[in-house]
Amino acid sequence: MLVGRNIQIRPLEKMDLELFYRWMSNQENVGVFMDSQLVYKESFIEGMEVLIKDKSKLYTMIEDSHANPIGIMNYREVIGSNTTLEIGILIAEDSVRGKGFGRECLELFTEYLFVSKQVMRLQFLTRVENVGMRTIGERVGFILEGVLKRYKFEQGDFRDYCLMAITRDEWSLKKTR
Repeated sequence: MLVGRNIQIRPLEKMDLELFYRWMSNQENVGVFMDSQLVYKESFIEGMEVLIKDKSKLYTMIEDSHANPIGIMNYREVIGSNTTLEIGILIAEDSVRGKGFGRECLELFTEYLFVSKQVMRLQFLTRVENVGMRTIGERVGFILEGVLKRYKFEQGDFRDYCLMAITRDEWSLKKTR
């Protein structure tokens, strides 16, 4: 378990999958920058049970300091690279958005991945309009590397995405400042 000032991050467990399903199937929980998923609960849970056994990925539960679940964070290997992991983050509980939990999660997870994994870079994708996530990334030290035009079809339109990344060297330099 990773423990921060206001959050803790632990591996996702089977008992969490029903809550994760509820979050992913509810537009309020996924927010305005993602589409909720309309899938059968059993199929979602079966698929996640396979994913949580996959060693190339890690799905985690984000909890507040009282162990209340507030979101999900994950990493996965990037196809074609043996030096890069891609991070995903969802603060699913609207009541805690904008209160610094996302930044604390990204800092804690970034430190953990660079200390425990032999990777050179971490990256994440976020919609161009998601200024909050882009700002969090920049404050943690991630750099905008480019915009992927018309990258994903969401909410009835083709959306542009930002690719943000940080290297091990950039992270080390940021920590010494």
